[in-house]
Amino acid sequence: MPTLLVVDDERNVLYALEKGLRCDGLRIVTAQTGKAGIEAASREQPDAVLLDVRLPDLSGLDVLKELRAADPKLPVIVMTTHGTAETAIEAMQRGAFDYLLKPWNLDELTGLVHKALEAGRLAHVRTVIDPDAVADCLPRRRRSAPNVKRALSAAAEIVRVIAEDAGKTFELLRPLIVAARVHPDRIDIELAADRVTDAMLDGGGSIGDRLDTRRDTDLAVAADDDRRILLTIGAQLQRAGMEMRFLVDGVEIGAPPDAGLVRLLTRAHSLARRFATNPGVTLEEAGAAEEMGAPYAARLMRLNFLAPDVVIAILNGRHPATLTATKLMADTRLPLAWTKQRQALGFA
Repeated sequence: MPTLLVVDDERNVLYALEKGLRCDGLRIVTAQTGKAGIEAASREQPDAVLLDVRLPDLSGLDVLKELRAADPKLPVIVMTTHGTAETAIEAMQRGAFDYLLKPWNLDELTGLVHKALEAGRLAHVRTVIDPDAVADCLPRRRRSAPNVKRALSAAAEIVRVIAEDAGKTFELLRPLIVAARVHPDRIDIELAADRVTDAMLDGGGSIGDRLDTRRDTDLAVAADDDRRILLTIGAQLQRAGMEMRFLVDGVEIGAPPDAGLVRLLTRAHSLARRFATNPGVTLEEAGAAEEMGAPYAARLMRLNFLAPDVVIAILNGRHPATLTATKLMADTRLPLAWTKQRQALGFA
């Protein structure tokens, strides 16, 4: 039974969550302070955490830091209020799995918790090598017991290298690739089975060393078969700054953000600061100070209520390809509810 740790100082919240989520097949562990939550996480080893940002002893962000230091793969959902959107953004930047607004909807909360549990489960799954699948990669004439043993050892090393540094995956596979095909939702890569066989069985040293020796040689030699091994990588076409790129699922890149979108967010924040520092200022006066008309200022102010993850995606250049500065300002019916915002802007 999956274990969910809930850290919140409000008894009524803990009671509601225990009652609502226990019916969903979860074991619920609760804590009312940040320190107690950290201790419970160490003791109970939960599969996911629901964490309130406002606790009596520690900041929720400090607790998040401690939890992720102890287990970087532990999914932590931060619970916040409408008035703490900036805290939600900071929590996402610090590695929170997601955030949830109070008061929450039980169905939405349950769905998010199960997504976090599944993400945590996948993050801790140990890659298992299928001996039969490895043996099938070998030509029949080379399927002796010693060769299968050596191939299994090489496959285990490949898994270890990829697990330790995912960035080495392409460099490791490049000498083996014979074709690559791009689709709207994936990239299919075909490996030559005979090259895989040679890499796993021929020569000494690590498999990386064996592949290095082949990088500068002609790999298009006659093979004893033309079988290919298909690798499928999930990817999606998104706008990255002013460019269109395929972003591999689960891989973060330092893409340049869209300057037009960032400029809008910056101007919206500057306009909001004028109202915060001078509560008596009118829309016309604030707009004039920012060198814009009142109608434009009214539309721009809406951007201060964007969902934190939408803001983060824009600043990181990972927003949908269809979202541009023109579209964002043209949509005069942008909803305040964050879930509906994501749908309207193409994030869901």
